Parts: sequence; structure tokens; C-alpha cells
Amino acid sequence: MSERARSDVLGQPVLSIKEGLLLGRIRQILFDSTVNQVHGFIVERFRGGKDDRILPFSAISSFGEDGIMVESQTLLERRGTSHQYTRSLRHPLPIIGARVFTASGRTLGKVEEYLFSTQDGSITGLEISGGLFRGKMLAPGKYIIAISPQTIMMKDAAIDEAIEVDTSLRFHVSEGLDAMKERATNFKNNAADATKNLSANISEAMGLRKHQPDSETEDTIQELAQIYESSSPADSAQAETCALEKSTAMPNPPAEQ
Repeated sequence: MSERARSDVLGQPVLSIKEGLLLGRIRQILFDSTVNQVHGFIVERFRGGKDDRILPFSAISSFGEDGIMVESQTLLERRGTSHQYTRSLRHPLPIIGARVFTASGRTLGKVEEYLFSTQDGSITGLEISGGLFRGKMLAPGKYIIAISPQTIMMKDAAIDEAIEVDTSLRFHVSEGLDAMKERATNFKNNAADATKNLSANISEAMGLRKHQPDSETEDTIQELAQIYESSSPADSAQAETCALEKSTAMPNPPAEQ
């Protein structure tokens, strides 16, 4: 399930696909407490909030990494044109900072962040700290019973399924893994290029372009290739220096007859 953290969405630009326009930025999330779902957003078009628009959740084409996309600017609504947002506009729910209790009367702590589904707006997770949860814990949103001003009720099963989080929900594991894979690929490519350059330098220093390398030289090149594949750039640079010194110290191959 695709999801977004509240703090990742606030401030994001809203763009129309059809017109190619920047329509504004997300200023507030509108929450429907009757179904415990995000059902819209307030888009700030100009500073001061005098010309804000409402972006229905259903009007969003996609939640992009750098912006929220809508098909057309005509999908944004003026305040007061739809009664479904009246309650959330007049009485917004302050989920952040709300105290979380279980049905048996245990205090889990206070909400520091929450996640919602990009498919239907349902709350998928609450980041809670304090109370029973001394550290930061992520409680599954499926156990939410009710959300009211300053208070959230959850089933007791949330205690057993809560998981510890080391960092804020603003860091997404999938994005972190993608970045790590990209860095690993880049390092591997750089190491391969450096190995080729090193082999060329050794060959040039020993005159190996005209002669077949002896077994000791081949072993040196193979050893360096393995070092470049498994070591850090700093270690690889040191290995290259040692190899060049070693190669220049080797006896020159016999001249052709």
C-alpha cells in the first residue's frame, strides 16, 4: 500500500497536468472524523490565505515525490461550495499532539506524526511517544476506533503490533533502499573503471602492451580488481599507489629477439 506522512505533504506544490500550472501549495489537511480518513486539502494560492481553494482527495491524480498532480485546475473548489467540508473546516481535528488511549484504559502516549493511504486517505499508522510507549512507536492505523479533538481511541491489539521507529516517518524505507542501491551501483561502476585504468597504467609501466604479462603481474592485477570491488574509494586509492610502486619495481621483460 502506498502511503504518505503528513509532514511530507504539507507545503508540497499542486500542479495541473492539463494546463501545466502551479496551482498553489498544500497548507492544511482536511480530516473526516466520521470515517477516519483524509478527504481533502486546503491549497494556498497566494500568501495570506485570501484566495485558498479546496482540493478534494478524489481529484488527485498522483502523489509525486516533488508535487501533487491533478488533471485540471477546474477540480479545485471554492470554500463553501460543498457541504462535505464544512465540519472539517470549522472544527479541524488536531491529530498531532492528541493523546492515544486503548479500550482497556491504557495511555499509549501522544501522536507526533501519522501516515495515510494515497489510495483512500485512511490513516495507516500513528507515530506515538510517551506514556506506555517510552520511545517512538508506530501503531497500525487499522486499530483506530475513534478520533476526537485531543483524543484517539485504539484497540488493545495495537500494543502488540506496534513497532519501534528509530527516525521520523518523513524518511521512507523504500526511498532509502533505492538511494542505497543507486550508490552501490555507482561505486561498482567507478571501481570497475578504476580497475581498467589501473591495469592500463601497470601495463604501460612494464611494457606489457608488447609482451604477455608474467604470472606475478596477472596475479597483481586480479588482486587489485578484487580490492576495488570490495573496498572503499580511499582504500582503493591506497591499493593503486602500492600496486604502481610494486609494478615499477618488477624487472623489465626480456627484449624481443
